[in-house]
Amino acid sequence: MVSLSLGKRRRILMSKAEKTEEDKKLIDQWLAKGNKVTECDPHARTDPDDIIYTFKVGKRGKKAKES
Repeated sequence: MVSLSLGKRRRILMSKAEKTEEDKKLIDQWLAKGNKVTECDPHARTDPDDIIYTFKVGKRGKKAKES
């Protein structure tokens, strides 16, 4: 189990993610609709030209006011 500390007094115990019966049922329904699981090569990367949006942390510069 993983222990997550929230301050000095509170501590939450978290177990590893496990597939429940409901998860298995939903996955089977998803696959039954004709969806497929894509297996990628280890360390495969998306071509940067194919990425439409990337999140950037921090403030962006303000546009200069026209005088």
